[in-house]
Amino acid sequence: MIIYQNKNILKAHTQVKTLAEELQLSKETLQIQNTKLEYDVYHDSLTGMKNRLFFWDDLNKLNLQAEEKHISVTVMLFDLDRFKEVNDTYGHDAGDLLLREVSTRLNALSRFSETFYRLGGDEFAFLSSGLTEAAAVSRAREISDSISKPYTINNQLIKIATCVGIVLSDNERRSDYLYKFADLALYEAKKEGSQQIKVFRQRMLQKLQESRTLENDMARAIENDEFIVYYQPIVNSVSKEIYGYEALIRWMHPVKGMLSPDSFIFAAEKTGMINEIGKTVLKLACREAVSWAVPARISVNVSPVQLGSKSFINTVQSVLAETGLPANRLELEVTESSLFSDRNNPIAILKKLRSLGVRISIDDFGTGYSSLSRLSELNFDKIKIDKSFVNPISTQEDALNIVKLITGMAKSLNMGVIAEGVETEEQLERLQALGCELVQGYLFSKPQPQVDSKIKSGQE
Repeated sequence: MIIYQNKNILKAHTQVKTLAEELQLSKETLQIQNTKLEYDVYHDSLTGMKNRLFFWDDLNKLNLQAEEKHISVTVMLFDLDRFKEVNDTYGHDAGDLLLREVSTRLNALSRFSETFYRLGGDEFAFLSSGLTEAAAVSRAREISDSISKPYTINNQLIKIATCVGIVLSDNERRSDYLYKFADLALYEAKKEGSQQIKVFRQRMLQKLQESRTLENDMARAIENDEFIVYYQPIVNSVSKEIYGYEALIRWMHPVKGMLSPDSFIFAAEKTGMINEIGKTVLKLACREAVSWAVPARISVNVSPVQLGSKSFINTVQSVLAETGLPANRLELEVTESSLFSDRNNPIAILKKLRSLGVRISIDDFGTGYSSLSRLSELNFDKIKIDKSFVNPISTQEDALNIVKLITGMAKSLNMGVIAEGVETEEQLERLQALGCELVQGYLFSKPQPQVDSKIKSGQE
């Protein structure tokens, strides 16, 4: 009996021991899983870099430490210029490989008390403390130079660049404000082009506030019909007869008075309000053209944002139907940069519009990146030579040769030519000699709220 009891005790002891070992193993497994889960939560799965959550935790801690030590925190934000082009051209796998290569370079640059983060997509951040502004800018230049060196991805040589926005916490300790200020600096840097570095200044915040006010005013202006159209004639260079008019937007601001498009178009495009504003201009211009006794053409500028909108073709069709303007009297002017938009295949949209009878002109020709293949693919109706080439035509041989080249190229592609910005008789004579059929500029008329009475009424 005693032997039997001892066996049971031994068996129970073994079971308890086994259970304890299993519990310990489960505990260790759970700890490993928790550690991995915590790592995954705070690290980027693609590159292994600390992620956005880690960035905010570190920034909050760094702010407290820096305040105690009376030193500044440096926040840098940067993203990769033309990264979307890499994805579109070489595929997303290549884009992922590129991001890994960038993270490797950043980690190699890291020094004591510095940390790099991948915030998401092609956005990265940098945190440090105790740097002077000069040292921060110098560090940003090192980062930019490293990122900008060529990469070999899948046997393809790829070159990218980055802009950097910097803020130092001299007078500000709130983490969300520091991030916002660095982002503002990055925005200003990107506006100036590739590989630019900007340090936050209070005027940037002021510009942001002014931009917000402008956007609110624009929204109100759309509701109150404050956008109007002025008209500048396009004339035959020899006969001086009016061929048509270009419709030019103006904003009759209730406080600031008449505003030219330079002061608000960028904001309109950024917010998307250009679609509604552009529709208003198109409708006003077509309605005006229908009222003319002489069936002259009406030209309307189209923003790249409008051209990238899925509803743009329907907008043009509905305006033509509503106003009754024949499609062949409408000419839409698009810039060269519009042709390279990555939204909704602009070439296909323009081809569709041409099939409806609408004429298409390429505006400011010579200032963008158009190739002959692009021009011939769409077969534009006209090319408008930018005034920067027309202005010096009477004094600079290079400018004359450029205009001659553009004119000859247009003729070889069966396209018309309009020279804009003509201000002197000498410029006009040079253009006539080159066979430029249509011209436009202050020599003939500034933009006016009304068209010539001969066009309007058909009478001299």
